[in-house]
Amino acid sequence: MLLAAAVLAGCGPAPEGEADPGYEAWQPPDGDDDGTGEPATVIWVTHDDALWSFDPVERVVSHITDVRGCPRLWDIAASHDQLLHAPAMLNWVAIDPDDGDCEVLGAAINPTASAYTPAGLFGSESPEQLVAFCGGEYARIDPHSGDQEVIGELEGYGWAQDMAFLPDGSGFVTIAIDDQAYKTHLVEFDGADGSLVHDWGQVGAHSDDTIAGLAMYEEVLYGFREAGEIEELRLQDDGTVHRVELPYDGTLPGFGGAAYRPVSGIEPF
Repeated sequence: MLLAAAVLAGCGPAPEGEADPGYEAWQPPDGDDDGTGEPATVIWVTHDDALWSFDPVERVVSHITDVRGCPRLWDIAASHDQLLHAPAMLNWVAIDPDDGDCEVLGAAINPTASAYTPAGLFGSESPEQLVAFCGGEYARIDPHSGDQEVIGELEGYGWAQDMAFLPDGSGFVTIAIDDQAYKTHLVEFDGADGSLVHDWGQVGAHSDDTIAGLAMYEEVLYGFREAGEIEELRLQDDGTVHRVELPYDGTLPGFGGAAYRPVSGIEPF
């Protein structure tokens, strides 16, 4: 994910225009990862213009594919059906996880952190929804066109790095205080309207230290640092967050955005 020293403007409405609907849902190959019938565990991670995976069970990082045909990715969001969407510079894009082909869906107004919500968050029958932070503004995103609708705000916060959700709709975002781009905090927010629930404290102090990617797996928060470290972010009873660096196999100089959904058909790590 690219970083900037100044806070970008809010989400705002995306410019009107015709947009391609993007890719169909990714269909994994027949079979499963190890013959157990259970899906492989994959956290999608971006680094520069490539898709990587992190297996939080085996703690292995693997390259999936390079990404071609779109501006530099700022983040990654994965739907239940493995639709991969991302803010890329001032565009919303769709990424084919099989070959990395990227297609611009529409213009975007400064989103930097994105994720899919759990289904039912905006009503009992509502499907999962692509959402994003643009500075402190919280918006719903049309994944077919990139159109953005602001539905809330985290007041007093600025540049967002990445976000993740619990199944109950509780959201977490790594986000800067006002215009201090690299002094990021882990903030819990209400996924329905973006309002503040709790600030768990600072998790980044400079560019290499900041958490560029955030993903939730089995109610454990994983942070992916720009310098290449992976951390488990443990929420404490006293309202603070404890950071535990995790060893992992693989070599990667840094991370961008991250997103989790279970998938089948990925080769064993």
